[in-house]
Amino acid sequence: MNTFLAHLGAGTSIDLDYTLRQSRLIRDVVRSLPRGSEERAYFESDRMQKAFPDGTFNVWGVPAGAKEPFDRTNLGDVVLFSPSVSRDGGCVLFFGIVKLVPRMEFPKASRVLWRESGPMVYPHLFFFDAEIGMITWYNFMRDIGYSPDWNPRGWYVRLDRPAYRGTHNVFSYLDHLRTNAHFKRVAST
Repeated sequence: MNTFLAHLGAGTSIDLDYTLRQSRLIRDVVRSLPRGSEERAYFESDRMQKAFPDGTFNVWGVPAGAKEPFDRTNLGDVVLFSPSVSRDGGCVLFFGIVKLVPRMEFPKASRVLWRESGPMVYPHLFFFDAEIGMITWYNFMRDIGYSPDWNPRGWYVRLDRPAYRGTHNVFSYLDHLRTNAHFKRVAST
């Protein structure tokens, strides 16, 4: 199992609002995709329905330049999301456990999911239920045994052997975040 960090970088609050602060509805995405398209068929598939029986999901997309770490993303992996990193003010605001990783590209769905991203396309998608809370960048770096000065530079990166407060069990660390940093599942739309 892998743990990834999605560092959003400057100017990406729209990505948070559209895909992490609230769950999306499968039916809304389906309505916006062309009939008969492979992308629409995926959103209508039994895989989506079984993974998200209430019809809501969270999704993250990575650009073509981040395909290598995306290809290493698998079911059950944990992804932590940080809008900013700095010793004095950065934080981790969201995490999710990956439920689906389609091995196809979604350029049309990318335009539906991130309408205001301009010319940028995020064709490599993975799906999960997001949890929201807040842990400072300094405390998170301390917890995983990294230097607080480490900067992922706006990339989607695999964390290399994080310590998780002295244990290598990411799930006990997620429980720690739920208890001590008040992470909880985001509300549905």
